[in-house]
Amino acid sequence: MPALKFPYLRLLADPAKDPIGRHSFARPMIPVRLIGPAGWIDTYALVDSGSDDTIFDHELAAATGIEWQKGPSHEITGVDGGKLTVHFRGASYEVGGHRFTADLGFAPMPPSIKVILGQSGFFEKAIVILDQGNNRIEVKF
Repeated sequence: MPALKFPYLRLLADPAKDPIGRHSFARPMIPVRLIGPAGWIDTYALVDSGSDDTIFDHELAAATGIEWQKGPSHEITGVDGGKLTVHFRGASYEVGGHRFTADLGFAPMPPSIKVILGQSGFFEKAIVILDQGNNRIEVKF
């Protein structure tokens, strides 16, 4: 099966707040669909090889009928040392029409990133190439 190819998503930056004055920056973000008993919702996910887990915003779970609070919880630590309580539930999501069921994490996420595709739940299921030089992400299942 050929690889799926996605361009990096270009996001606007505030040059006054950016330490080197950038007006925009590219992020390895790809479209995903979270699927629950009440329907589905499309959004973008940050492809993050440094994340141990795949985590969706808890509001996306609620919108699709996933009872995210009923899963076991675990406190994780971010790269900045911040703590986040994540609830894990078996759920399904799609990337490029490929559906996966995995133990996904659900937690309050920042407005700019609603989903993180991490090692568990994503990288373990795919071959992923992050090609920043060409602003391209390749995913092969």
